[in-house]
Amino acid sequence: MRSRPLLIKKTILLAMIIASMVLAAVAIYVRLSDPVSSLETAPVLIPVLALLQITPWIVILIDIIRNPVRNKALWMIGLITFGLLVMLLYLLTRDRNLIEHPAVLAEER
Repeated sequence: MRSRPLLIKKTILLAMIIASMVLAAVAIYVRLSDPVSSLETAPVLIPVLALLQITPWIVILIDIIRNPVRNKALWMIGLITFGLLVMLLYLLTRDRNLIEHPAVLAEER
């Protein structure tokens, strides 16, 4: 069973995850510093944050399901529980976590 590529490029997913972390920090800062202005920025930040967090989450969940990954259940539980942190770790360690089956190794030789 050969591993399939990600639906979206790894660099784009990493950029989306990092951007969502930064925007979440900005939203928290705005909320804590001035509660009145946070009411004005919330309608803009919430949809952007949702898009930047849900898209990589779905892509990575699909990638974990359709590829032979070591500790698949742990990755899925971690993805549901800790979200952004596990997405970042999975993308950085994805190549090492894919299982190479003996049949695939024999074909490559």
